[in-house]
Amino acid sequence: MLHTIQNENLICTITSKGAEIRSLINKETGEEYIWQIDPSVWGSSSPVLFPAIGNVKENK
Repeated sequence: MLHTIQNENLICTITSKGAEIRSLINKETGEEYIWQIDPSVWGSSSPVLFPAIGNVKENK
């Protein structure tokens, strides 16, 4: 199930499974900040991972 919240600047859509952000739209520009599933490029979603996933250079 998808849930949408918004304020004067942004519209955010979140899936109830894992609380994954599926869409984040700038109301003023209409710009989408989250990858939208496109099977011609990559047919999966792109959850936001914070602060990073995997190793970093020289552990810094």
